Amino acid sequence: MNKKVLLRACALASVLGLVAVGLAAAPGLGELRLDGAALQAVVAGNLPGPMQVTIPAMGQAELRLIAPRTLRLVRGGIEGRFGVRVDAFGLEGSVDLRYEPKVLREQGIIRLEAVRAQAEGMLSMLPDLASLLPPVDLPRVLEWPAPTPEAPRVRMRLYLQEVRIADEAMVIRFSLLARPLEGR
Repeated sequence: MNKKVLLRACALASVLGLVAVGLAAAPGLGELRLDGAALQAVVAGNLPGPMQVTIPAMGQAELRLIAPRTLRLVRGGIEGRFGVRVDAFGLEGSVDLRYEPKVLREQGIIRLEAVRAQAEGMLSMLPDLASLLPPVDLPRVLEWPAPTPEAPRVRMRLYLQEVRIADEAMVIRFSLLARPLEGR
């Protein structure tokens, strides 16, 4: 997962009014809500490049995912119709994918895992397409320098605590810590 892409997508989405950030009751805690359009930008910016996969009874092939035009937030997961190409076998089409979020605290990541893939046409002959797809990992800690109206600059550190899928948004709970930059 490219941290810069995630931060840019969140910044762009907030400028466009697609993300609502609300502070929770305790100081330093917050909630980031990514609606379908903002989440689509994050997913599109972080799709893996061409992947070498082994397809049972077929062998090695290069698999490419194409970003969906829309994403739906359904029953605790993210669903969308992704384009798929398997170049070695000349297969191309669409697949309905469902991703579900999991917090892996010991590994320091929040993972979006493909749990279901329903392919159409010739792609439907591929066994268990969901198991061929790598998860999308969101880092649990993001850092960046932030200028303040008065010197010194501070280093912001955001810790992702929880991810859940609400009716109209992916909700990310976080804690935020600000420290002065050393040597300033």
